[in-house]
Amino acid sequence: MSDGALLSQALRDGGPAPLARLLHARPDLTDPIPASLAELVARAISRTSTIRALARLDAQALRVLSGLVAGVEETLLTGLGPRQLVEVVDELTALGLVWGDPPQPGRATQQLLGTHPAGLAPASTDLLRPERISLALARTTGEDRAVLDRMVWGPPYGSVERVTRPIESLSETTPVDRLLRLGLLRRMDASTVFLPREVALALRGGRLYDLAADLPPLPRFAVEGGHWEELSTTMLDAVAAWLLGESSAGDWRRVLDEAAADDHWVRLAYVNDDGLLGQDVVRVLSVGQGRAFLVHRAGPRLNVSLARVVAAELVAPVVINDLSAPGEQH
Repeated sequence: MSDGALLSQALRDGGPAPLARLLHARPDLTDPIPASLAELVARAISRTSTIRALARLDAQALRVLSGLVAGVEETLLTGLGPRQLVEVVDELTALGLVWGDPPQPGRATQQLLGTHPAGLAPASTDLLRPERISLALARTTGEDRAVLDRMVWGPPYGSVERVTRPIESLSETTPVDRLLRLGLLRRMDASTVFLPREVALALRGGRLYDLAADLPPLPRFAVEGGHWEELSTTMLDAVAAWLLGESSAGDWRRVLDEAAADDHWVRLAYVNDDGLLGQDVVRVLSVGQGRAFLVHRAGPRLNVSLARVVAAELVAPVVINDLSAPGEQH
């Protein structure tokens, strides 16, 4: 299944609460409010929005996420910071960066974390057993270990000459030749060798990261400052329920009645005639006959079928002859 299908299924299975949490954690997904769950998911898995989500992560979350992308065992993901692993995974899930059980990162996340996440080569198809690695390491020289030390924390690749020679013809006079014969390095292509991940982890002492030395270095994600309107929890809950087809009258009818009686501005989310979700700040003139009769802030009148209302929240009392936006200084 595609990332979009997997994330959509995860959000549908979770119900409105996790979806509202995603909208709250990633406010760029609500600008503008998505017209459908499919549109929301497409934004969430896009490269641009994924970078914004990654930029919110602390070092521990980035380490755990890199380990998930690398596909390492769960035991290597513990002890990477002060928080419990379950708490970090919950954060990554809430941000829509991983989904499923076990948690799987999306393709955009995998690409952004690089070709060797956590400084590791891909998992070996021909796995070296720990005892074989120990025996091979015991036969290395100081020169050999210097080569391994340069690769152990990544990148796990190195360029060499004549790497395609048969193992039997290697002279063992160079560190790379000796390491290839010992199986501690492997060929990748005609001019590249790589350090198998099981060898790297053995050299790291079974650690995914050296926290004291900040190795391997973490990727850095920076985004230009952006401002997105923070919608209330009530609004996000209602939008999430609507996107999942579980919308109900909830509290928005009470909000419309109160606004009509007390003359308040209301932030209203509703389905437009074209089927897309819209949001406006309106003044409620009256509610009846299955419709809400409204007027835009400094704009024309409109009426909306109550069946198309998604959410409503009070913004501020109406001030006659004052057309500044609610919340502006005047």
